[in-house]
Amino acid sequence: MDKQCSQKAFSEAGKTEAAFDGELSGAIPSSLVGQRYNVLEKLGGGCFGQVHRACDTETGEEVAVKFEDLFAGFLMREVDVLRRLAEAGHQKGFAQLLDSGNVNGLSFMVMDCLGESLLDRCKASGGRFSTGCVMAVAEQVMACLECLHSVGVVHRDLKPENFLTGRRARAHHLYLTDFGAVEPYHSGRAHLPQEDVQVFDGSFRYAPVTAHELRSQSRRDDLEAAGYMLVFLAKGTLPWAGVNESDWISRNQRILTMKKASEPHVLASGLHSCFADYLAYCQSLGYKERPNYTSLRHKFQCGRESCKPVGSTGQHKDFGWLPSSPMSIDPVTFSTDVLQPEDKAVGRKFIRRVTVAASTFTGARFSASESWSSSDFESASDDETTATSLRSRIVRNKSFGTMGSLLSRRRDRFRSSVAEAASESGDETMTSVSRSKSLASMGSLLSRSRQHCRTSSRAEQDSKPVVPAADVTTQGWQAASEAPVPRPGFATLLCGKNMRLTAPEIGETSDKLPLQRPRVVSFTCS
Repeated sequence: MDKQCSQKAFSEAGKTEAAFDGELSGAIPSSLVGQRYNVLEKLGGGCFGQVHRACDTETGEEVAVKFEDLFAGFLMREVDVLRRLAEAGHQKGFAQLLDSGNVNGLSFMVMDCLGESLLDRCKASGGRFSTGCVMAVAEQVMACLECLHSVGVVHRDLKPENFLTGRRARAHHLYLTDFGAVEPYHSGRAHLPQEDVQVFDGSFRYAPVTAHELRSQSRRDDLEAAGYMLVFLAKGTLPWAGVNESDWISRNQRILTMKKASEPHVLASGLHSCFADYLAYCQSLGYKERPNYTSLRHKFQCGRESCKPVGSTGQHKDFGWLPSSPMSIDPVTFSTDVLQPEDKAVGRKFIRRVTVAASTFTGARFSASESWSSSDFESASDDETTATSLRSRIVRNKSFGTMGSLLSRRRDRFRSSVAEAASESGDETMTSVSRSKSLASMGSLLSRSRQHCRTSSRAEQDSKPVVPAADVTTQGWQAASEAPVPRPGFATLLCGKNMRLTAPEIGETSDKLPLQRPRVVSFTCS
């Protein structure tokens, strides 16, 4: 963060601030982690810390070490974010965290040593990049933000200085850094509401409108800040870049007015249409709305391809700081099907509902460890609007494959039992179900029967006797028209609203769902 790294409350923003000079309270040690890392020269410093080059004595590789005063707290945020990203499998676009700890009253973090920042690259290219280069940068920026937002936090300080390039064969790869200003936007169960804040985070040049209004930020605000950054890289300036008032309040208000009045097509004039479309899309997003990262990345990709000369190939020509002659580089690839917090919440809510339904049907406690691991989804949600959009989330994120994998044990046992019953009865529909590859296919094949169930007579159901839940056994399930189940069951959730399931007439009760294959499995819908 620039001058805003230590902004005070808005009511006190006009007061004179003592600028932090980056000096640390403790001495920088010569080595760390049992002399594994030898600390070398200083690479740079920020508002709250310093970055030094170091050497890993075990591998001989260069690494970077970031130091901060122990009680500043920003470095521990960065460590937490990098760990969460690594646990989620998002290594592309982020430095690898090698070690962290405390020494001499300082906090330190050891990570990969990266190259120059986008700002340095831009200055070396004459103060601006080509339009094609900026669109190639935009693709990676969208991918970084998608992964960062997937762990439930927003960056709040996007600028060219916080995007570093790689080294050697990855000199064209971008890495998002400096997570000292991150804040959660999702609780793990639901999106957090927008609230007033007491501090301004970010830099005046790239901060979104919400930051100037001193309101909490969400994913759309990171995208807006990225849009201002991309326009700056392409044009070398922004309309409010030269605004300088005597006090912070006046400067903030003037820049806020200019940003609110700026039209996307005017701000991105002279650039490819995808820039104006991007800015307009960011302005149209609601506070809690989920951005379509894939579509945004695809838009910049199409724009970049249209700007390429005929016959031009190779990624090295898309980045202005790479040598013009071909070189051996690692191609940039992007993660697919990145789950956002609401996807994980919906998935776990689905698992929880199935668990409750299965427990109700068996009249006993249902152990998640015997069916699906709750760790496959990191959070649960009580937001009904999220639950109602489960189908669209599944289709967009291709989560049926994931759910099918989680349900594979139950599905395989169910399928083999259906196949056995079908071979005895010769039922073609049940044989088709046994050949299906997912629970989604089962539901599709049974759609006609399900529809028939929904239109069945409620009076006819009420006239049938009720089977107590205690009669359900581990020896098998038998679905028949003799008696309805008083509460929804496992197969009811999957195959139809009014599917009737009853227990076999003989058998022993158990406090768990059957782990063995059911002896007889059949079903009829009336």
